[in-house]
Amino acid sequence: MKTKRLILALTTWTVVIVMSLHSCQTDSGYDNVIQENNLTEADLFVASEAYKNLEKEIKKNLRRRKTQLINFLKKKKTVSTA
Repeated sequence: MKTKRLILALTTWTVVIVMSLHSCQTDSGYDNVIQENNLTEADLFVASEAYKNLEKEIKKNLRRRKTQLINFLKKKKTVSTA
């Protein structure tokens, strides 16, 4: 009984290992080829310097708005307490 379980366990592990090795070998190069061929204009824009500059401007504007809102709330709080 123990030898049958041992043989079954070894066979199962062997099949799992072989399947995982086979899937790693067949999938590794194929995904890279697909990703390289499917670049769009949007992908190129995101990788560009213009996109980075746009991100900086958006962050700067968000900081300005947050600062203005905080100042407005502080001013409103001081006016209502006075």
